[in-house]
Amino acid sequence: MMTGAIPSAMAVSTYPPRILFIRLSAVGDVINTLPALEALRRGLPDAFIGYVVEDRAHDLITRHPSVNRVHLYRRKRWARYIHQPLHWWTLFEEFSNFLHEIRREQYTVALDFQGNLKGALHGLLSGARRRVGFSRGHCKENNFFFNNEHVTP
Repeated sequence: MMTGAIPSAMAVSTYPPRILFIRLSAVGDVINTLPALEALRRGLPDAFIGYVVEDRAHDLITRHPSVNRVHLYRRKRWARYIHQPLHWWTLFEEFSNFLHEIRREQYTVALDFQGNLKGALHGLLSGARRRVGFSRGHCKENNFFFNNEHVTP
């Protein structure tokens, strides 16, 4: 358990750090990340913290005082567009804007709480040089290959 000090895996070389949380889906799973989010805010009060989340948990994270920026991943909408050729341009445009929005923030660290390929790709595409995720055996879809720092829960 963290007692106020930031573990070495969280130490960053730029200050204030720009940290991206990645937990996309279920509201309950997003709620489970809140203690880590709040501990990080206490330990690094000047950090810029962003969060990538899907529609279902968007309102919860948007209202959270520890989060500076929320990036909405519109998975369901974009999945529908894949099967509708007339919407392919819209899909391309919206997804490109989403990626540009994340990269524009210049995150220095991405924390992947998702633990699957989807979460790993978000971390990779964010441009963050430090991508922290779960170690082998504690993640799915070979997620650990895409992260350059690993933690065991």
